[in-house]
Amino acid sequence: FLYGMSIGGVFILNAVGAGAVYDAALIDSPPSRVSDYGCPARFDPVANLPQEAPRLGFIFGHRDTVVPPSAWRELAELARARGAAVFERRQFAHPLMDQDAGARRSRSEILREFFISHAR
Repeated sequence: FLYGMSIGGVFILNAVGAGAVYDAALIDSPPSRVSDYGCPARFDPVANLPQEAPRLGFIFGHRDTVVPPSAWRELAELARARGAAVFERRQFAHPLMDQDAGARRSRSEILREFFISHAR
């Protein structure tokens, strides 16, 4: 099982896109594209999202100021269309930046439930 936040999620999707073997991966707050920041386009999460993605999950927060909704909306829509679990929450900020205890508990619950549901 894999869990990655933001840039870590970019690396996980790059590995998934290259054919890495995994049971499930949950990626928290990745941008749709990193090529906008000078990275090669081949590292863009949208470029590495598998055609079939039922073992992938994504967490996105509407209060995220590091990777705001405008930076992740394209990936969220594509992931949903390819069968990934997409968890969008209005109360979520960037990972580890949630000020509200309820938001932190909700994020932890998503993690727990996602990996329990993908356990073999």
